[in-house]
Amino acid sequence: AFPQDSLHAAQASAMLDSLIGARGGRLDAVHARVARARTVSERRHWLDNWREGREAPKAALVDLKGVPATSPRDQRGITLVYAWATWCGPCRQSLPALKDWSGRPRTKPVRVVTLNAEGEPLDKASAKVEKFLAAQGLKLPVLMADSTAAARWKLGGFPMTLVLQDGRIVYR
Repeated sequence: AFPQDSLHAAQASAMLDSLIGARGGRLDAVHARVARARTVSERRHWLDNWREGREAPKAALVDLKGVPATSPRDQRGITLVYAWATWCGPCRQSLPALKDWSGRPRTKPVRVVTLNAEGEPLDKASAKVEKFLAAQGLKLPVLMADSTAAARWKLGGFPMTLVLQDGRIVYR
């Protein structure tokens, strides 16, 4: 109930420890449970900072061949959209891990789609992306976003991960 560094929290913690000790309880087990609960609470708080909840934008996306593609916003279920570019160092390093992660078994199906936004004309960017993927031996679904689509998706920095559920951005 109190911030960790408050005087009230310290007094409450000391009182709880003395009560547990007086009843013959194991303090180490209680402290471990409290630490686990604190970690879960911090993780939930961190995720809440990135919660969005708005509908995914309407934007024309194409596949690597230039054919109009189905937008992740039009797909049902959970979709992880990973926005990247070939010039982005962290993106280049994380794509193999994303490929491995996407192939893992799950209790709920998760569709993984990469969204490339090179900032160049789509035909030139598509050739660059195909060459990069072939050189890396990566087989991931890639959608291409022109500058208009990138702006609608609010792709301000790379890499960027968005989690969609039934066409709504749950986390950005």
